[in-house]
Amino acid sequence: MKTFGFEAKAGDICYARFEKALEAAKTNGTDITILQYVLRNTEVTYDLGADKGVQITTGKYVSTTAFLFDANATVKNADFHSENVYAFFVDSNAKLVIEDGKYHAPTTVAQVTKGSLEILGGEFSFDPDDNGSYEYLLNCKDKNYPANAAVTVKGGKYY
Repeated sequence: MKTFGFEAKAGDICYARFEKALEAAKTNGTDITILQYVLRNTEVTYDLGADKGVQITTGKYVSTTAFLFDANATVKNADFHSENVYAFFVDSNAKLVIEDGKYHAPTTVAQVTKGSLEILGGEFSFDPDDNGSYEYLLNCKDKNYPANAAVTVKGGKYY
């Protein structure tokens, strides 16, 4: 199946925009595969449909992150499992709020480079690095911390 130029697929159908795949998956009860990173530079709120049986995974061609937010975003009701990349990347002074849901990534669930992350609840897990470290589950450790990158945790479970 040719997937170049599509952000996601729901079931066996590819969609140019993630939002269309999400709409289809919620209607049909199918899973979503992210095919290339989803960049949003306008404010968004995503109800990711876990209550409707939707699970989101990443495809093999997604290189570093599934969602790149350059504008404020809210995410809730997720069952997100990344095989090879970060789930979320926050930049450009954006703010990501995660209300609830389940999130798993191999190295980092959320990377904040320039902006902020606020976690109100949810379950977060990732695979430890080769040294057994869980240091980067939520990551803002780079040259921008603490002046331009922040993570605020108000709830949730971390594994």
